[in-house]
Amino acid sequence: MVLNCKGWLLHVSIEQDKAILWIKTEDRKILRLTDSYNPFFYILPRNEYDGNYLFHVLYQQTIVRKVGWEENKSTNLFEEYSKRKLICVTTESVQSYNVLLKRLEEDSRVKQVFNTDLSHVQQYLFHRLKIEPTSKVEVEYDGLKVINLTKVEDEDEIPPPPFLILYIEVQTFSGKINTEEPIAMIKSQYEDVSDPQWALETSFDSEDEKDILESFCSYVQDKDPDILVFEGDHYANTILDYLFARIVRLGLELDIGRDKRMRIALLASLKQPGRHWIRGRLAIMIRLLVGTHQY
Repeated sequence: MVLNCKGWLLHVSIEQDKAILWIKTEDRKILRLTDSYNPFFYILPRNEYDGNYLFHVLYQQTIVRKVGWEENKSTNLFEEYSKRKLICVTTESVQSYNVLLKRLEEDSRVKQVFNTDLSHVQQYLFHRLKIEPTSKVEVEYDGLKVINLTKVEDEDEIPPPPFLILYIEVQTFSGKINTEEPIAMIKSQYEDVSDPQWALETSFDSEDEKDILESFCSYVQDKDPDILVFEGDHYANTILDYLFARIVRLGLELDIGRDKRMRIALLASLKQPGRHWIRGRLAIMIRLLVGTHQY
């Protein structure tokens, strides 16, 4: 049964051949939907003979979904004359993409590969979805699968999205953020964008770091914010990786994301586990001037 709703694109993550989309609906519910995702890249062969050979070999690979020649592809944004004929390779999944790229790095027939600098989330957002996170969208879906998703363009004044925001400041005894340094305190301020005058400030402070983390993670799950805003001099991913590392070090099984399927042991094997740890929420960093914010 196909359903339809409007809301805001909150978060996107990639799992092999699927994109996981989290949408906050107009009635303040959270939708977790999936869309197909097949990463692709371009190959510049050393010459025409090598190109034909590579095309033939790639065409026979089971991990390749589609392969084709594309004319007039720019290989340098600053040089108009740098348009070349490239091989476009679409793979079955993230794993297939990684395996194939590793093989091609060792192939002398390949002069250069393109479109590999973007993360898989960026590839999906820029090349397939073409919609920025936090944009208002209209989505058609069947079960958990996206059928169609479009950006809502409204010329009238649009009220702010009904996002719930948790401002977070993590403090250590030395002031440094590294995995060897225990947490001294976590300060937070919880706000509702639709009611900015209402805010709740909470501090998590204990002689036992385990108590700080357990109380903080329980608080996040209870308040269920859409956006985590980390205040200070470090990127959000840096703070998230640090918090996650401290949890692993203490042998805790704590979660602050909306995807309950992700276990700590699995997350620990991933690159930048912190951003996977909070799936379903958006994390950003702000650097405040001294005296501009008081808890």
